[in-house]
Amino acid sequence: MGLIRFAGGAIGSLVAARTAGEWDERFDVYGQLTSVRVVAPDSVSITRDGVTRTIEMRPRASGWAQVNTTMGFGPEVSHFIECVRERRQPLTDGHEAVRTQELVEEVLRAAGLPLVDRAASA
Repeated sequence: MGLIRFAGGAIGSLVAARTAGEWDERFDVYGQLTSVRVVAPDSVSITRDGVTRTIEMRPRASGWAQVNTTMGFGPEVSHFIECVRERRQPLTDGHEAVRTQELVEEVLRAAGLPLVDRAASA
């Protein structure tokens, strides 16, 4: 578990289990009288004024779907290719990606977890 305090005063928490029995990825955001819960890759729920609206993203709810579409990888890759073609800076560049990776490694190190996938390096 990690607790992150952002420069603007927001606080984020990260809970992860590498030994869980299934893939369970959730993201919760609370603020300005609104709650948002993402249960990846299945649904997004937004609660505002006591009313919850849920958007289902499961393949059976939206028809056949590929992971690159439902998880956002396709649009990210398209954006990057467009930026290379137009010689402009992507919204998230390599420097930002390195900073994100350093944060992940810091959280793993603080939790006493390995920084290298032992199975992959064997």
